[in-house]
Amino acid sequence: WAALGLAEDVCEAGEQAGALEPTAVQKAAAPGIVARRDAVVASHTGSGKTLAYLLPLVHNLRAAESAGAEAVERGEDPPTGAASRPKRPRALVLAPTRELAAQIGEVAKQV
Repeated sequence: WAALGLAEDVCEAGEQAGALEPTAVQKAAAPGIVARRDAVVASHTGSGKTLAYLLPLVHNLRAAESAGAEAVERGEDPPTGAASRPKRPRALVLAPTRELAAQIGEVAKQV
């Protein structure tokens, strides 16, 4: 996971969620998402799609929070998109069914 550009705590979260090594779809999707590019992740059931986008998403959100907190500590305005305690949605994950949305939510809680 670290080779994909993810922070150590996010790598550990992925491992705790049962993904000890990234799958092919995770290796393909994660670097682009870490680089903040839009992504559509499509693959067969059980290939690891959910973690392919959730782990880089969490990595980016935590990095933005850290950047915001560090700027505030220095007495500066946080960079655009960075906030230590955001008061608005910061990410949107679309799912075609309520059941899949619930599954994604459960995985997101673990990460």
